[in-house]
Amino acid sequence: MAAFPKRILLVDGYGASVQKIEQELKGAGIDLLVASDAANAFATARKFDPDAVVINSELAGCDGMFLLERIRANVHTANVPVVVVARGDATEFLANGAQECIAPPATAEAIRWTAQRHMRGLLDFTLAPEKIIAQPERMAALQETGLLDSAPEESFDRLTRMASRLLGVSTALVSLVDKDRQFFKSQVGMAEPWAGARQTRLSHSFCQWVVAGKEEVVVEDAHQVPALRNNLAVKDMGVIAYAGVPISTSGGNLIGSFCAIESKPRAWSPEDLETLRDLRQVSEAYAALDQAQRSKRPASSPGNLQTSVHVAGKAVIGAARILRRYGSRMEPADHTDLLAIIEEQGEHLVALAPDPH
Repeated sequence: MAAFPKRILLVDGYGASVQKIEQELKGAGIDLLVASDAANAFATARKFDPDAVVINSELAGCDGMFLLERIRANVHTANVPVVVVARGDATEFLANGAQECIAPPATAEAIRWTAQRHMRGLLDFTLAPEKIIAQPERMAALQETGLLDSAPEESFDRLTRMASRLLGVSTALVSLVDKDRQFFKSQVGMAEPWAGARQTRLSHSFCQWVVAGKEEVVVEDAHQVPALRNNLAVKDMGVIAYAGVPISTSGGNLIGSFCAIESKPRAWSPEDLETLRDLRQVSEAYAALDQAQRSKRPASSPGNLQTSVHVAGKAVIGAARILRRYGSRMEPADHTDLLAIIEEQGEHLVALAPDPH
């Protein structure tokens, strides 16, 4: 017989019988964590890594479905079994990733045996939820950038080169996440055949989880993350350590990841992550400029002016932060690339401003 779960998270906004359930489960050697709302529940799941989550579907504000979707979209919680306590038709919960739905009341015995049937480690979610990845508004924003399947550009390539040199990593990418693939707008250190193809299927993508979870993904060793250890990027491409920060359009849609990769375990430092964020800001500025140049409305038009100034200013600030951070440790090539970024974005800012004379 399978072992009983050691830790269960119960999410119940009413809490009428929680104390009794907690006492009974404790007597069975199970630690019960309790949260009363979706936000606290998700934070608890991230921190304490429960063997199962039991959600009351009647959480205020339809938070039960929101919490389920958020658990499935986050790389660190995607493989946690979720049981929903629901009255009536629970089809929607099952369709969105719940393992089982049980009728109320949620007794300690029902929670115990249901959690045992769906112990963590038995699930194999290696792909981020298609509902999020292929979301129409996000896909339209990605297409509007004009970056998918576009030719390599020196502006983006200097960013991945800098990431590789400054962080001392073998691989760095500007990865755009399409509905069924990731396209490398820029890459350094990628092996063939992926370097030549400039893309992979999502079966070989960690970047999809940056987009799905809407947050940074920082992994020291993919073998220790259930949602990643069976990703084919580990087996076929040797991706072990990964740090990715989300790339957004000026409208706020997440379209990809600026990431650094190593083929062996690595602890990412705060300095590493700050550098990736700064390089990400520069990449967003170049993406916005490219999109403005491809569109019929120039960046200096009234509707685009404020956004154009904002992203270009952030790019200059990002470059300056990198220069301050690394200073004399920097190779001459990095100084040259940073100066090129500052000059290009400065020229863009000047072009946006009316000539005072």
